[in-house]
Amino acid sequence: MSPPGRMCAPRRRGLVPPIVAIASVALAGSAGADSLRLIDTDMPGFDYRHFDLPRSSPRLCQEACFGDETCRAWTFVKAGFYGDAHAACWLKNRVPDVHSDPCCISGSR
Repeated sequence: MSPPGRMCAPRRRGLVPPIVAIASVALAGSAGADSLRLIDTDMPGFDYRHFDLPRSSPRLCQEACFGDETCRAWTFVKAGFYGDAHAACWLKNRVPDVHSDPCCISGSR
């Protein structure tokens, strides 16, 4: 679900192109060492909470998800992508389908 004022381009249904899957980076550290970051990937839908981030870091969004029992997936929206000055984090209570989109970096638990 898009926030008020967030204009999204029409999305194609389907899986993330192989190039995006290859660009995924394995994470290290306390927040889900076996989780992946899907670069240039949005997971629209199943949002239950969103917030601006104090700095443009997908790791902050991932850590918020791993610190919340309800969260099953997350999407980090890059600063300035939709006209917002701040990067944003969208937490999801289910794992949505993935869609190639340069706006975002996403992941799941």
